[in-house]
Amino acid sequence: MDERNEKLIGIKKDPVKFISRLKIKDKDGAIVRLYPNDEQVEIIEALEKGSDLIVGKPRQIGSTTIVAAYFFWKAYISNKPITVALLSHKIESVKHILRIFKTFYDNLPNFLRQPLREDSTTKLQFHNGATILCASASSKGGLRSFTCSYLLLSEFAFSENADELKATAVSAVNNGQMVIESTANYWGDPLHLEI
Repeated sequence: MDERNEKLIGIKKDPVKFISRLKIKDKDGAIVRLYPNDEQVEIIEALEKGSDLIVGKPRQIGSTTIVAAYFFWKAYISNKPITVALLSHKIESVKHILRIFKTFYDNLPNFLRQPLREDSTTKLQFHNGATILCASASSKGGLRSFTCSYLLLSEFAFSENADELKATAVSAVNNGQMVIESTANYWGDPLHLEI
């Protein structure tokens, strides 16, 4: 195996090395490299343990971005057609997260780029069959009768029917990994009751 292939394998195996090659839109709309900060590296390390995770986040630390980057890495390098589900109380919220995934893909370095199988407003499917799928509490059916390997439940504190949304998420992720992340809404909100 030559040195270039060894380097590529090393990048694909290490989430921080892979993620630090992704690009995001900054607050001004410019495309910039994603260099994980200390809080984001802690989130990656927690995700690597494979357990479900609850992230009570302050605004603007990039927790949604880093969870999306981690799930992008998992899906993109997978050797089987896994599914990552994005779930929130509003479809606009998950479509925003899907656009983060699309920014990752659109700006991949050439040596990592593989063709897409599908690209729509609610779905992204990679070369390996791995799929990123959007759903919301207001979507007809949401994730009912559906299973996924990874699930990001975003802005959980703002859900009008948190119990139903969480039940849908738990049944969809089955034996996979679920991340619940949200800013706080009020004392006693669904996120507060989870923590």
